[in-house]
Amino acid sequence: MTEKHIKNEQWFINILISKINNNEIGKVFSYLRPLKWDIQPTKEKAPSMRRFIEFLYKTRNSVNAITFGCIDGNYSNIDGNNRINAICRFMSEPFIIFPEYLVEINDFIDNNFENIDTRHKLKSIFAFLDYSTVITFKYNKFFKENGETEFYNTQLKNKYDEFEDFFNNIQKKLSLNNGQRFDMGIMVNVNLFYNYTKDELRETYADINKYINKFTEMELLTCQLNNVVDFHISNNAINFEIENALKTHYLEISKHEILDCYQYKETDDMNAYQFMTGFQKYIHDLCPLIEDPNSKKDTLSLFFKIYKTMYNDLEHTFTDENVNNFTDKIIKAAKILSGVSNHIGIENISDGSKVFDACNKKMKSLVTNNLYILIIAIIGYINNGETDLKIFKSIEKSLLFHFLTQDLPKTDKDAYKICDIFTYSPGGSVVNNLVDQIYKDPNMISDKITREKMDGIIETLIHENIKAKSFEVRPNGKNQNDKRRFRKFFEEMLMCYFYRTKVSVELLNRTFWVEHICPFSSSWDNQIDIDRLGNIIPIVDKLNSKRSTKHISDYKNYDNVHFIDFIKEIIPSDDIYDKIITHEARKPRIINTDEFDILCNQNEMVYKNNFIKCLF
Repeated sequence: MTEKHIKNEQWFINILISKINNNEIGKVFSYLRPLKWDIQPTKEKAPSMRRFIEFLYKTRNSVNAITFGCIDGNYSNIDGNNRINAICRFMSEPFIIFPEYLVEINDFIDNNFENIDTRHKLKSIFAFLDYSTVITFKYNKFFKENGETEFYNTQLKNKYDEFEDFFNNIQKKLSLNNGQRFDMGIMVNVNLFYNYTKDELRETYADINKYINKFTEMELLTCQLNNVVDFHISNNAINFEIENALKTHYLEISKHEILDCYQYKETDDMNAYQFMTGFQKYIHDLCPLIEDPNSKKDTLSLFFKIYKTMYNDLEHTFTDENVNNFTDKIIKAAKILSGVSNHIGIENISDGSKVFDACNKKMKSLVTNNLYILIIAIIGYINNGETDLKIFKSIEKSLLFHFLTQDLPKTDKDAYKICDIFTYSPGGSVVNNLVDQIYKDPNMISDKITREKMDGIIETLIHENIKAKSFEVRPNGKNQNDKRRFRKFFEEMLMCYFYRTKVSVELLNRTFWVEHICPFSSSWDNQIDIDRLGNIIPIVDKLNSKRSTKHISDYKNYDNVHFIDFIKEIIPSDDIYDKIITHEARKPRIINTDEFDILCNQNEMVYKNNFIKCLF
């Protein structure tokens, strides 16, 4: 066997680019990190492509070596992927790295060419020139050699001297101090590892990064779990889905890479890291609340956290039994969580302007540690043999309490937050210890949430949301307060639970809108809140806007599904309605504000009591 050895070389940048263009360099190992650098600096000390290119201009040497494994006559990148991408990006699109130079060019074009079509064409040409073209650019030669002789002769020729002088300055800025080209005057240090096995190259990659603290926790796991393949997924359908998810995963993370990157194939031995990544991506597609593993994270992703809690370790626990138990429990947990999410998220509610978007935003606001607690609690319940209904109700209750507590005024939160399990999940050892307890006793997630606590929160939220105002008219004759408020989360919840509880099954999937009992355009004396919850009713889509600003009884003229009968608890009788409001004038007018407030208070109590009954 040929002896392994390491060779140190220096390549000019044009040699590196040539090898990449000839497909002599690739990124063939699955554990290598994807491209992370942004093009322009985003933070004061964060690395970026621009900062590295500026460093090369300054030093004329890469200083730190780029490492390759030499396999079958080709080079596999082991370390230096970001630097390679920065160099290649600059050589292919220099004005992406230095956009201020393109601004100078565009300003010159605007100041020297009157024809707007000419200006647009020139700007689009220069925006995408590569470095070699820019640095060797000759005004007349470029356009004639690229089939634009007529364009040059008719539109550009008279600006030859001005453009040559101007562009010569741009070329100087992109050259080295001694006038050399960037790609022919800068050396890249490379380390070439010959005759190393794939495992030895993986260890080299780990050592290079480990000792200079460059690895994140997830990146370290890609190395540690790369050779952990001694497990079998017994469910062929799940295995198929994970493999498809992995193919998508590697395609996505290599999307903006310069080098040809590793892509997963069915013939590959799926390692533990790939199993966890592919499985989480597959579950993410089923339940979007679960984060996509492609999202940039420096800490453990969700499924690694859960697996570690269930089996106490990550490196030595990927057995057939554990892996298949994990997939079964996660799939069951994801289905329950997805069901709760859909129940709270409210798909069939609308008003045409995203007023009822608070519920969906609440679900999307859940962070990794929130989901960590939720899924561990569900799995804990499953381990204890609890029914799906019991688990669903506990998760539903804990989430609703959390969301409602968030919306309380600051002065009222302290009385309730001790019952909110998510209040105590900032991360680190605190959340890990909490999750360990919940895994053993999942009832912890909701056992402190009592009927009285939930009732108190709703009472407070309803009271705080009543904003009584006088009726005022603008100089143009329109109402001063003619904008409907965005409905708050608690209002959406109360109305939605009422709708689901009261209407017939055939109407449950129909989109419902909201309507005011006393029309929003009404006028009044004294002070009331025309837009308060008690004056709002859910209306099935076909009835929406049919009534307009007419009497409440007008719904009966269009209600062929008898919808009003389902919600009659909150619809006042004609007699009560007539005591509150009159429609004699062109615009309805509330004539008894006390009766209006009594009706609203009653309806708000109905909404609240129905909601509490559903949860308890």
